[in-house]
Amino acid sequence: MTLIEKKFCYIATYNLPPDSILERLYIQNFQCNNEGTINIFENDSYILLAKIDVEGKINSIICKFDYEEGVNTEDLQLKATEEIIKSLNRLQIIFIGLQAHNQEYDTLKKELPIYINILDYETGISLPVIKCVISLTMNMYCHFCSYVDLSNIQEVLRVKKDNIDEYIDRFLNLENLSNDPVLHFMTLYSLYEYINKTSNDSLKILFKEKNLEKEFRNTRNFAAHGKVEGEELKKVLGKFLGKSPTGFYSFSRYDLAHINLINTMIKEVQPIIQNYLKHLFCQEF
Repeated sequence: MTLIEKKFCYIATYNLPPDSILERLYIQNFQCNNEGTINIFENDSYILLAKIDVEGKINSIICKFDYEEGVNTEDLQLKATEEIIKSLNRLQIIFIGLQAHNQEYDTLKKELPIYINILDYETGISLPVIKCVISLTMNMYCHFCSYVDLSNIQEVLRVKKDNIDEYIDRFLNLENLSNDPVLHFMTLYSLYEYINKTSNDSLKILFKEKNLEKEFRNTRNFAAHGKVEGEELKKVLGKFLGKSPTGFYSFSRYDLAHINLINTMIKEVQPIIQNYLKHLFCQEF
């Protein structure tokens, strides 16, 4: 006689805090079920739902897994947390994005709860709710709204491309560095190199087309190595800093002209990388 394994539904719920940037995202052209949720992604392993209000504003993201008795629920918790964070990151980068450099915004790293509920399909009884904690860096104080069709959100969450979520995670983590322009710039260049390494130099080609590759690379070398020389570098830096009387340039965090150069490059290249990431999903976004 074959034993029938008991089946359960693992439900992880993340409630957006009221100061989350995604509070500014409004979903359009949707129809909720009786629980006030809409399906935003589904595959053979799990379902992602959004709980929204009557205006289409997201209140919660819910991840559901069906599983059989004997499965390690700690693995499900890790997977659910990962999928919730990835979906939030995708929604931000595509429909809202990183705030422009020097605009009014702030970031806050918070320990935020995900609530776990386990439903026993056989008895219909839910086991007691468990609270686990995740650490998220949130972009705060966004002063505009974004209105997006549900179909566009579903399309973005369906995209499968190598390394794309790693790119997004690294890009959004730049928000942690807004108070240190040099570290911000160096981390941005590190992301640029990582994308090139994993995509056959696709960003490098784009930057060459925009005549930015030499400026970006030489400014990075200037900030990274301190004292620099070389004809190409002197030509690039001379445009911003003027001709050096010593024949070389020596970087200083305390030189306002040097920091202005770093900030200028951040403002120029960061939107290009953000648009590149958006283009990886769908050109119309």
